[in-house]
Amino acid sequence: MATDMTETETAGRTAAGGSVCVNETHKWTEDECRLFIQMRDKHNMKFKSGKRGASRDAFTIILKEMDLLDKVTPEQARKKWTNLSQKYKELKHPPTGTGTEEGEDTPVSWSYFQDMDKVLGGKTYHYSTLSCLFFGDISRGAGCIHFSRRAK
Repeated sequence: MATDMTETETAGRTAAGGSVCVNETHKWTEDECRLFIQMRDKHNMKFKSGKRGASRDAFTIILKEMDLLDKVTPEQARKKWTNLSQKYKELKHPPTGTGTEEGEDTPVSWSYFQDMDKVLGGKTYHYSTLSCLFFGDISRGAGCIHFSRRAK
C-alpha cells in the first residue's frame, strides 16, 4: 500500500566523489507535502521532455526551490510522488466491494486528496469530451478525425 506523505524517510547525500557521505532523516511536514504537490504540477512539462535523466533533473529543481535538496534526494522525491499518485488513484477508483471498516483513508479523510485531484484529476480525457470532425460526403463514407480536449 502507498505510504503517507508524513512518513519518515532517510535522505542519503552524495559527496563530490559520488559516495554517500551522510544519512539524515527528514520528516515531511504537511505544508511541505502540499507545496511539493504544487511544485510537481508547476514543473510537469520538465518531466515529459523525453531526455534521459529529465525526471531526476526536474525533482532536483523542485527540491532546490523548496530548499530541501540538503534533506531529500531526487530519487526520494520521485518515490514520494509515486506513492502520492498511487494512493490518489486507489482512493479515486477503489476496487469494487471494498469498504473502510478498518479505518482506511477515503477521499474525504486523506489530507492530500483535493491537492492531488487538482493536479491529476483533470489530466485524463473523458469520452464526453471527444469530438469528431467530419469531412467529405457522408453517403460515400466520409472520414472522421477524432480529437479531444482536456476536461475541466
